[in-house]
Amino acid sequence: MVWVSEITLEQLFEKKLYFLLPFYMFRYEKQLPVMNTNEEKLSALLKEYENISDRLDALVVSGTLSSRSRYVIMQMTKRVSDKLTEKQEQVKRKVGDLMGGHVINLDIFQAEDLAEARGRVIGEENLLVKMICRKLRKGKDVEQIADELEEDEIRIKVICDAASEYAPDYDEEKVMSAVRLLAR
Repeated sequence: MVWVSEITLEQLFEKKLYFLLPFYMFRYEKQLPVMNTNEEKLSALLKEYENISDRLDALVVSGTLSSRSRYVIMQMTKRVSDKLTEKQEQVKRKVGDLMGGHVINLDIFQAEDLAEARGRVIGEENLLVKMICRKLRKGKDVEQIADELEEDEIRIKVICDAASEYAPDYDEEKVMSAVRLLAR
């Protein structure tokens, strides 16, 4: 059995055990009363948590970790820290300020949700274009395609009009590009 207190910070990041970061404070549990009165030791702890925050930021920037996951890790770290330092007011306040101060604003989640929704819409549109191109290659008309795909006839007509420029092969990539240009 491996205890979280035995795992180094480097190992947590190397092995991508980010979900254990909130429990990293347990390695300092016995030292917390001393840190509460010793500014130098408390400062060293705060630097370690700044390092964790910076490393998580770097993972978000590199795309290795989502900002939502970073937010959850930081919030959980703050909760564990708050519980563990209940009797060490100085440590609790300073670590809490640090962890609370580095928490990503929820507006980023809205931006992520918007990007995800946009990606989903683009994916669905691309799939529709591909299905329409396949049906056009089989010689089907707008009305038949709309009926078979259970889509609005006007929407199908717009895509078919864009696709007509690429008949008879109906190159799907070119048709998708043409449809995107129409959407702008």
